[in-house]
Amino acid sequence: MSGGFTVFKISGKIRSAAFALMTLSLLLLSGAAVSAAGADRAVATAIYGGSRFPVYCRPALPLNSPGARYPGYRAEKALLRAGTVRGESTLPLSCDIMFERDVPVRLRDGTIIYADVFRPADEGRYPAILCVSPFGKEVGNIVLDDFPDRLGLSRNATSGLERFGGLDPAYWVLQGYAVVNPDPRGVGSSHGSVGFFGRQTAEDGYDMVEWVAVQPWSNGRVGMAGAFWLSAYQWFTAAEQPPHLEAIAPWGGFADFYRDVGTRGGIPSPEWAGLCTARIASRSGLVENLPQMIVRYPFVNAYWKDKEARLDDVTLPIYAAAGYNDPSAGGAFDAYSRAASREKWLRVYTGNGIADLYNPLNQADLTKFFDYYLKDMNNGWESTPRVRLSVCDAGHEMPPRRAGSVFPPASVQNTCLYLDAADNSLSMNRGYEVHSVSYSSDDERSSVSFVHTFEHDTELTGYMSLHLWAAAADHDDMDLAVTVEKLDVNGRVLSNDATGSVIADGRIRASCRAVDDSRIVPGRPRLSCSAEQKLMPEVPVVLDIALSPAGMVFHAGEKLRLTIMPYRPRERSVPFGTAEVKVPRDSFTVSPGSSYDVVPLAGAAPLDGPEVSAALQNMGAHIIYTGGEYDSYLQVPVIPMQ
Repeated sequence: MSGGFTVFKISGKIRSAAFALMTLSLLLLSGAAVSAAGADRAVATAIYGGSRFPVYCRPALPLNSPGARYPGYRAEKALLRAGTVRGESTLPLSCDIMFERDVPVRLRDGTIIYADVFRPADEGRYPAILCVSPFGKEVGNIVLDDFPDRLGLSRNATSGLERFGGLDPAYWVLQGYAVVNPDPRGVGSSHGSVGFFGRQTAEDGYDMVEWVAVQPWSNGRVGMAGAFWLSAYQWFTAAEQPPHLEAIAPWGGFADFYRDVGTRGGIPSPEWAGLCTARIASRSGLVENLPQMIVRYPFVNAYWKDKEARLDDVTLPIYAAAGYNDPSAGGAFDAYSRAASREKWLRVYTGNGIADLYNPLNQADLTKFFDYYLKDMNNGWESTPRVRLSVCDAGHEMPPRRAGSVFPPASVQNTCLYLDAADNSLSMNRGYEVHSVSYSSDDERSSVSFVHTFEHDTELTGYMSLHLWAAAADHDDMDLAVTVEKLDVNGRVLSNDATGSVIADGRIRASCRAVDDSRIVPGRPRLSCSAEQKLMPEVPVVLDIALSPAGMVFHAGEKLRLTIMPYRPRERSVPFGTAEVKVPRDSFTVSPGSSYDVVPLAGAAPLDGPEVSAALQNMGAHIIYTGGEYDSYLQVPVIPMQ
């Protein structure tokens, strides 16, 4: 079996099996669907290069599903008055807003999608910012109330008009912008089937931008902004170079779904994609089944190449924000670094990206960026440092942010800390004698750690990577996970709200260890993941593991602990779509303290788990080799301290 289809070898005359396979291919290319596992169907989908690929899709949830929290289709135009609120304790509007709901947008193939438009009430032409997401444009299946402590945001931190991870119209309309929130293809009442990233996303994004540019309220100048999945939409759209898209502001996120989210380190990881997409509802379409595709196609192929944004074609101005501890953190830094634009800025934050996006200081900073590029305001933005760096110091006061020109900082000194299995240490000196240490991969609590004690105050900011010699004693593959933590002088783990306890982490499937030499970034090995190389029992192989970016200060006597363990998917609480959200029944906003009827959009029960899981490749002992010819080392980015 290959990708869920039977592959037949043919010799001599064409057999009936080959004819059946050819017929299946023709059906796929004509757009017909075929049965797949369970309720899935394989649909021929256009990808970059002009070809098609069979993409497994599942039926979308109905619009009345509790977890979808879809408030219904209602084309209307309303004036939202200053001082009114969307819900209890939300931020009151600071100005009048003209609100157009469920405005039809026609895409190039005739598909109709629906968008909400928030714009200044005064007649005129305004720049617009597009925020695209599959999670609902009004309420939706992911809202702040789903998360414990609302991700650190009080209820009155936002107006409630924003989509999750998008800009708050209450702030941006006051600044003289229109905010456009479309439900992309297939989501909600938008027509078609729901897909994620790739050629269709890019072309649809192009069409959305150009639609916005010709509206009577638009000045023809369009930006894009938003966090995480909204960031990915920006990278794909910007690569299409729509004429009226002038600047983007991706917060966190990724530009390569395969390497950053779906199959990081070569290990198929469908769980997170399943949680994010499980509550998507549509009136008529299918939903691309990302978890199934991750499991069925574990190696890079045309489908996964289609889901890597063409960053060489991203040439417009960029304000990127990235955090060390965000999901797929490495993807945000990589996308910024690889984008071809000469006018790009990076601000590195600590903590979570959603709270960072709605921070008033950061909103003002982003306003300055968009004012410069969408309003031609001479506000000095061009003198903003190209990189503004935050560094953590768990257990101590946070150091001040500092300016730079690149990430990692130009002063970085990539330094090797060699593993020594004789005493489980990390040392600047490579050991001459070979030692080994092992753990049981059948026990998820089993691991091995190596510790380095800093003699002087040291800053590590940039990319870490692990060059590791390892073997499987009883199997032909291994799935490894790696974490780096900071310990105090007594060996206790240090953490804070901004960083948690893990400074950096990584993972690898040993059979996918081949490194892609076509793209070399110091300290950032990139796996090709094009084929597998199985192990021989007890035969060591070298594994190059990229860890997430880090920025941490260690004081004299404090320690760095590297831990290697069998990879296991992290158990996550699944909050998406669970909270009950109450919205006004007869108007979009209401006067604070007034009595009004509400529509309770009841949340669903928490999901029990992902719809599909990938088989792990752990069995028996994993053996780590150090010393002699086994130059196992952790490469760390040392920044000279003044």
